[in-house]
Amino acid sequence: MTEGRFQPTLGGAIDFKWWRSDTAEWIGGKEIRDRVPRWDDEASDDEWYELDREAEQLGQADPWLVVRTSAEYQPLIEHEALVWEFASLPFERSAYAEFAKRFGPLTRKDAGRLPDRLSFWVQEHSYLRYAVSLYQAIESRMTDDLESLGIRTRPAPGDASRTELVASASLVPNPSLACILEDVSAEYGPGPARSFHDRIASEAAYVLIEPDASTRRIAQMALATIITGSLGHHTVNLLLDPDVTPLRMGLTMSFGVHDLIGAMWLQLALAADGNKTFRSCPVCGAWWNASGARSHKTVCSNRCRAKQSYERRKTAEEAAARDESS
Repeated sequence: MTEGRFQPTLGGAIDFKWWRSDTAEWIGGKEIRDRVPRWDDEASDDEWYELDREAEQLGQADPWLVVRTSAEYQPLIEHEALVWEFASLPFERSAYAEFAKRFGPLTRKDAGRLPDRLSFWVQEHSYLRYAVSLYQAIESRMTDDLESLGIRTRPAPGDASRTELVASASLVPNPSLACILEDVSAEYGPGPARSFHDRIASEAAYVLIEPDASTRRIAQMALATIITGSLGHHTVNLLLDPDVTPLRMGLTMSFGVHDLIGAMWLQLALAADGNKTFRSCPVCGAWWNASGARSHKTVCSNRCRAKQSYERRKTAEEAAARDESS
């Protein structure tokens, strides 16, 4: 996280539009064939091939999210804390469906292609949630216990002057994530549960660092490696576009974003580069950009502040009434 660096405005640097969803529902493997048209020229598509071969139980345990897109919007401009909204979701398919209704599916699927599976949502949710936890630990300077952050270090093989660090969400116990696997095992059996686990297996970040690095430096390197790798994985590209503004070089930096999950990783990267702080509103629960806010400000809007004041007055009046009657 840096200070004093050039920060491109989202409106000027990212022209990314997405679609909210009228409906979002989970469809099992048996039903998906009737819900998504398949084009003849995609007969060898890997996803369809896998669907044709998988057991019916696994198809039900790892359903597909089918949505009907509706209103177009600009996620990165209209929702500054979208990453935090997604990361704070419970590991529940109903929560994912509600998120898709508000913000749309995670990836763009063309006609004849299959939509996102539940295992994809769980994996992306787990990995982005882990990155946000590292972000918050660095921000609050709570990086002394690397093990609790899912970070392990060891001497680099063949290079005594370097240290290898491994950072992974799988190194951090997550009871709510474990509940998903337990539910799959209880309903569909251990076989589908193992296959589902393999599909959501957490990615890990590997990087070499100087052996005397502080724990904060190690956590920063882990987060930087995770974000950089995820931007590449989701094809978020840095672009230079011609700029007709006079008296300038003639090139303007922008970002190419192709889907919602890539946009959220870019949002996290820009938040880290801009030292942004996000908080959860105690009134409505929404996440908001608290960067530069006064220390006493805890709510996201004037509406929530008014509601908070009303609730406090009401509580005080009820307490006074109880005191008078006792």
